[in-house]
Amino acid sequence: MIGNLYNMARSVIPSDNVQLEKFLGNTTNDVGQKVPSCDTPISIDGSFQTIDSSLYEKLGLDFNKHYRVLYTNENLTEIDRDTSSDRILYQGEKYQLLDKSDWFNYNGWIGVLCVRL
Repeated sequence: MIGNLYNMARSVIPSDNVQLEKFLGNTTNDVGQKVPSCDTPISIDGSFQTIDSSLYEKLGLDFNKHYRVLYTNENLTEIDRDTSSDRILYQGEKYQLLDKSDWFNYNGWIGVLCVRL
């Protein structure tokens, strides 16, 4: 095995100031809607990279939204049916985790497609 590729990459690519809000579960509000509940934000190590808009069509992304990919050695939860996801705070903006390229169990890192809320 090569080793943790994320750790190798971060030795040459600086980390970004990223905060994580872990998804705790859904709570029901006063009108009966399920609302995601998240923990207090914590700082994590990660590289938060833009996606070139020329790839939006190829990836089936909405041109009216803003996407980024987060690479990190944290095991994060992406959105799934009947549940929400962890959220990322970056430069005053909040992002929802959509889809994870999960190398965590094999190599100790993940890449997550995120959309700005």
